[in-house]
Amino acid sequence: MRIVICGSMKLANKMKEAKAVLEKAGHDVVLPPDTDASVANPNLNEEIEYCIRTDVIRNHFRLIADADAVLTLNYERKGIPGYIGSNTLMDMAIAHYLKKRVFLLYPVPDTDCAVEVKIMQPVILDGDISRVPFARSKVILASKSPRRMQLLEQLGVDFEVVESRVDESQVKESDPRELVRKLAMLKAEAVAKKVGKGHVIVAGDSVTHFNGVILGKPEGETEEKAKERARKMLRDFSGKKHDVYSGLCVLDTSTGKALTDFTKTTVRFRDLSERDIEACLNEKRVLGGAGAYVPETWPRCFEGIEGSHTNVLGTPTEKLIPMLRQSGVDV
Repeated sequence: MRIVICGSMKLANKMKEAKAVLEKAGHDVVLPPDTDASVANPNLNEEIEYCIRTDVIRNHFRLIADADAVLTLNYERKGIPGYIGSNTLMDMAIAHYLKKRVFLLYPVPDTDCAVEVKIMQPVILDGDISRVPFARSKVILASKSPRRMQLLEQLGVDFEVVESRVDESQVKESDPRELVRKLAMLKAEAVAKKVGKGHVIVAGDSVTHFNGVILGKPEGETEEKAKERARKMLRDFSGKKHDVYSGLCVLDTSTGKALTDFTKTTVRFRDLSERDIEACLNEKRVLGGAGAYVPETWPRCFEGIEGSHTNVLGTPTEKLIPMLRQSGVDV
């Protein structure tokens, strides 16, 4: 599990100690970017000009958005046991909003923010960092994709996110059907090793297939190169059809039984003008979508869809629902 450590930067040394304990247990741990500097200067984060120049708050929020959980080191400070300052409260609130797990090293303090903290339902560790588990929910989504998360929420599934972080390039496959199925299996198996028994892992992968070529996300060495690749994809798709393949794997870690499947949907693009293409590229999440489009750009791009709409979102729910039920999930 990827964990971001939060708390007063006056506790920078404690943060480094906590990182060592968690990494020994197998977690991926991220510290605030100015941790080392704060060891040398404990008051660094109270210097307003420094915080504005380095965009401290937004940078830490970005780390939280890319993590699975936050651990708040709420040691006693200012004579208050379990002290939680305003910045730390903001970190916890962002994590809660993004559906990340929230861990508190010590019980909720008896302060003005106690009600808000309790509403977030943090896991209290009672001073023992080694008690941080890998997963709580029965269902684990092996992806931080907002679209996959939204679809599971709409199905009423209680789940949490544990990213697989696998090297997808290790799967060599020219058949898009087999590629997405094998990648989904690879991701599910990677997460299963992290969380252990007692969970049902949901993993997926999507690619587009156009003129015999498999296309994933428009990646590049720089953002500009990725945008140029996305621009080419959209120009190629303009006025034509292409296929979207999504693979699914539902893995029961208690039995080791894995269910896999795939779905194909044909997407027909309208004729795109250069203005349309540039408008799509201005959508902030477009570089993270297979085929260089996301739901926000569908109205501008799509002329029609033949097949499953949720498949284009990355998770064909008509396949997922029976797979979950076969794995003992009430949905």
